[in-house]
Amino acid sequence: MRQAYSARSVIAYQHRDEIDKSLCEQGFPRGLQDYLGGYQREVTNIIKDLSATEIEDAQEEAKKWTKRAPPPEVQARYVPLSYR
Repeated sequence: MRQAYSARSVIAYQHRDEIDKSLCEQGFPRGLQDYLGGYQREVTNIIKDLSATEIEDAQEEAKKWTKRAPPPEVQARYVPLSYR
């Protein structure tokens, strides 16, 4: 069964550097448990700032990722460490 991707997944991937930078500035670098809670909050904040067109574009991209597959660089991010 193929994974279903959401617009939120696409947006989180597209803005990952911005999210990481913001969390590090707030004192939540990768590896800390608080990073995960902060990560979801940051994604939500980014979505709030996007235009309707940008959200629609992310929805279309999510449909493509679900139908075919995400780009290789996205796939590489989702491979469990035990398989790398």
